[in-house]
Amino acid sequence: MLNGEPLHPVFTTRIERTVRLVRIGEAEIEAALDRGELHAGSLRAAVCELELELKAGQPAALFDLGRQLSQRVPLRLSLSSKAERGYGLALGDRAAPPRRQSAGLTPHASVGEALQALGRVDLAHLCAALEALRDHPDPEDLHQARVAARRLRALLKIFKPLAQDEAAQRLDAALDWLAAEFDTARDLDVFAGEVWERAASGAAFSGRDAFERALKAARANAYLKLEAAVASPRARDVLLETAAWLEAGAWTTDPALRKVREGRAVAFAGKALEHRLRQVATRAQDFEDLDAHGRHRLRLKGKILRYAAEDLSPLFPAHPKRARRFVEAARAVQDALGALNDRAVRRDLIRQVTPDEALAHAAERVTLGDDESELLSAARAALSDLVGAKRFWS
Repeated sequence: MLNGEPLHPVFTTRIERTVRLVRIGEAEIEAALDRGELHAGSLRAAVCELELELKAGQPAALFDLGRQLSQRVPLRLSLSSKAERGYGLALGDRAAPPRRQSAGLTPHASVGEALQALGRVDLAHLCAALEALRDHPDPEDLHQARVAARRLRALLKIFKPLAQDEAAQRLDAALDWLAAEFDTARDLDVFAGEVWERAASGAAFSGRDAFERALKAARANAYLKLEAAVASPRARDVLLETAAWLEAGAWTTDPALRKVREGRAVAFAGKALEHRLRQVATRAQDFEDLDAHGRHRLRLKGKILRYAAEDLSPLFPAHPKRARRFVEAARAVQDALGALNDRAVRRDLIRQVTPDEALAHAAERVTLGDDESELLSAARAALSDLVGAKRFWS
């Protein structure tokens, strides 16, 4: 009872569990197969999960078994609990898009602990976003999935001293592939929902309806492509291999890396942030000479700095205001350089939507009316603010 009213379950589970003990070499792994349903009112969701738990031996054996099973059955890594799925079922359309959770870093963490903590929340974010995309593809779920993949790639760069083995390089390439599979759909989402909707409001030109039909068709085709990528064995492998590298990669046991992984994360983070800021500052000095590609490269450097600042700032609790202002300045740089990049690729994007020259020219006139000089001025100011911001790590 609560306030005199009876309590009712938000959801219920009906699960049958089969448990087996698997031995691989000296490792013992408990394999638990759960089959059943989640119930939330009249709603139902099937459950078919295989949980693997290492009882004895090295973590690498757990992932070796996962790989063997994935070659026989299309298994997909999921880090969502039944409780999370149950609440998601009950909320239905009201469920919020997947968001990245806090890693809970503290100044006492080692470098290895920080890498694993950040990697785990990024991987959980990616798994949840991909599940959401499979269930109901929409622009926000797509955005979250692409951000999660890019954050994992950035993590490999931020922690580069521990991520130089061949498996890390393959993982970086796989994450790059996955993020790239989302690019066209995401670019069209932004163009349709932000650029076109704003620029074309009240604008009348011959062929407008035809262009909008072509834009709608291009978005539909792009989503079909990304749905195929998300459902592919390659995408499933990305998730498993990310988990394997985080938990049992060469960096976790290599004696040559022991000093780095067991070192204090605070000291490592300060050097990493200084290095990333120096890279941005050096390129910013030549901003006037950069072409669109050069500005794009600067934007990517700034993105890694932003992610590093967001991820590592909890290690420096003595300067919360400095950290907040620095992160805000890094985000402003991303927004400003992102606006320039969006404008630079807009013409190519329009050509992807329609091969009709007349329609393309008309759409360009409508959407390229913004002043590039104003965007350049905003980017210069944002870069100046970031380079001049007080460091929260020193």
